[in-house]
Amino acid sequence: MLRTLPKLLRAWEHGDTDVHGLPIDVMHGPFAAPDMYRLQAARSKPRTSYACMPDTAPLYKVLRDADYGSYWDDNSGPDHDIRLLVSTVDANTELGRNQIAHEINAGSQVRMHSNLPSFFWVLDHSSIGIPFTWGEAWPSSAMSIQSPALAELMTWIYHRLSEEAVPVTGHNHTWEHPWDPILRLMNSGMTMESASTALGLTARTGRRRVSDAMRHYGVR
Repeated sequence: MLRTLPKLLRAWEHGDTDVHGLPIDVMHGPFAAPDMYRLQAARSKPRTSYACMPDTAPLYKVLRDADYGSYWDDNSGPDHDIRLLVSTVDANTELGRNQIAHEINAGSQVRMHSNLPSFFWVLDHSSIGIPFTWGEAWPSSAMSIQSPALAELMTWIYHRLSEEAVPVTGHNHTWEHPWDPILRLMNSGMTMESASTALGLTARTGRRRVSDAMRHYGVR
């Protein structure tokens, strides 16, 4: 259903169907998604923001080069509910760790997931942002829709993904040991093979890091 939703919404927008009426905005370009997000946020000054970002690298590179922390540095408050889902791979890169530290310090709750389905967001349980093609990790075309019903659906999806994800904390410093990321994922319930894949490691490297950890802690 989600794969057909963007196409159906575009049909509504252009009058290709008798069912229409949803307020829809569309943007194109390499930064369509963050530009659309800022447009929506500027209109509503959201107190609740749930964002799912399978690929953070394009945005985080720009923020790093601009020496910019987080949108929420100047826009969050004690009554805000700010949540971010990122890929496990991105959360364990130097670029990801540094930017996620800004997000956490600005008040965001960040969790990492090994297989996020698509880029999307939900603002104030009343509007959503989705790519033109569901499943894109970093879309070149994005649309925002004002619809509490669609926001409720996407919030349900977000919560299901969040339950599968692992909280990210302490990303203002590097891992103490090279095996810490894989042990953290295994502790959340992932197998050694799945954790290795999520971190972009070969199965052999994953086994070696777990073996190194076992020797370090003196356990079998």
